[in-house]
Amino acid sequence: TRVGVRHNGGAAYELVVYAKKETLVAVAVSDAKPVLTLQNELYGSFYDARQQNWSVRFATSADAERFALALAIAKVRASGEQRVAVQDVREGTGKTVIDVGDTLGVKFTTWLAAADGTLAHGEQVDSNTNTAKVLKMVVGDGKVVRGWEEGVKGMTKGGVRYIVVPPALAYGAQGKPPAV
Repeated sequence: TRVGVRHNGGAAYELVVYAKKETLVAVAVSDAKPVLTLQNELYGSFYDARQQNWSVRFATSADAERFALALAIAKVRASGEQRVAVQDVREGTGKTVIDVGDTLGVKFTTWLAAADGTLAHGEQVDSNTNTAKVLKMVVGDGKVVRGWEEGVKGMTKGGVRYIVVPPALAYGAQGKPPAV
């Protein structure tokens, strides 16, 4: 299964899925929809921006994660790159929902998106997933990029989430040389 993002002019974006070699499916995307609910790592369901209901069975959990990431990237593009998009891959088991003032220990990987809006050729900038270290942060204290602070709100302990942050809510157009 291949997934990509297609720009249809203005703020119109579609998530493009090749279900089979020659079968193209296009899903309407807005900055708020769809919200994908993944179940058992291989099934997902959502309503798209046209309120059409979709149910999807993925061949592998990696396919489900690629689809979730492409969906989050499409939502950021549809927002005019002004809003953070989140997509949960796995719900946490904790009872406390993360909010402003909470202290977190975060495992993360950061990529720069490729020019076509995918991570297929994006560059990995930073990661702590293969180390014992966690990033300690306090939500709302301004010591990490604003997009991260917005993106972790609503998570529960142990959750896995894609957080797609547009430049305006990260380091801006000037980046943070040399990596970003």
